[in-house]
Amino acid sequence: MLAVVEVPDLNRAVEAARARAEQTEVLSANERRLGDRSASLFGSQAISQEESDQRLADASAADATARVARAELARLEEQRDFATVRAPFDAVMAARNFDRGDRVRGDAATAEGWPYHLVRLDTLRFVVSATPDLALRLNATTRATLRFTDFPGQTFPAAVARSSRIFDPATGTMRVELLLENPDIALPADLTGTATFKLAPRPGTFLVPTNALVLGGGKTTLAIVNEGKVAYIEVIRGRNLGPTVEVASAALSESTAVIINPNALMGAGDVVTVSVPAPPNSRTPLGSRGVGPFELNAARFCAGGLVIVTG
Repeated sequence: MLAVVEVPDLNRAVEAARARAEQTEVLSANERRLGDRSASLFGSQAISQEESDQRLADASAADATARVARAELARLEEQRDFATVRAPFDAVMAARNFDRGDRVRGDAATAEGWPYHLVRLDTLRFVVSATPDLALRLNATTRATLRFTDFPGQTFPAAVARSSRIFDPATGTMRVELLLENPDIALPADLTGTATFKLAPRPGTFLVPTNALVLGGGKTTLAIVNEGKVAYIEVIRGRNLGPTVEVASAALSESTAVIINPNALMGAGDVVTVSVPAPPNSRTPLGSRGVGPFELNAARFCAGGLVIVTG
């Protein structure tokens, strides 16, 4: 319990409503007895049908009046319960807008009408505005690492709690909430930091060097080597990571050889010879390079989806 507001007018209203409810209960009980008696008298032909019906109707009306009085009493009692201010959860009082003896308006709807500001510090919420490529890969088992500039060199584990499941049309992001356990109250509330997620690559998604992309005709393509010939495949671009970019295509695999910075004269179907780069300490004999219209040094997709191909 945080505070008790004195409400003498409401206390008097509750007492009056309770008396009214008791009064209607007595009247209702009396009308019920008269109704039961009238039914017995009507059976012996002592009263008419009309008089018996009237007494039964009066009994039903008295019951309804009693229910109305009880409902009004319950409404006033619930309203009076708001005079006792209780914390909805275990929390720390961060601010107080009223002091002992201050006048409080129960119908105040302004922003400054709040009495207390409570914060729960043992478990903190961390809100992330996630882009679609990240939001659609998060679930209840996803873990994150949080970092704050006010705590250099420290990391804090967090877990995904929930998401809004809707993208904001203005920002194109989805609201995702993380829960950060803070049992020793080491972290204050309302800090701003960064969240890092360790996620497995999407199936069918690979990283290629940025200069391997060929843009034109409203499409994004990659030049690859297919059975010794140049082929262009259309890809869907994902995140741009600077030196590399995510791409997705059903025609890509970990063994696909991608041509970096393809020559403008290179066309689909041109014959090429792919040679794997020699180790740094080895020497390649003069004249041992492949012969063909184009000579390429190519590396395959390595584990994790990264491809490095040199021309």
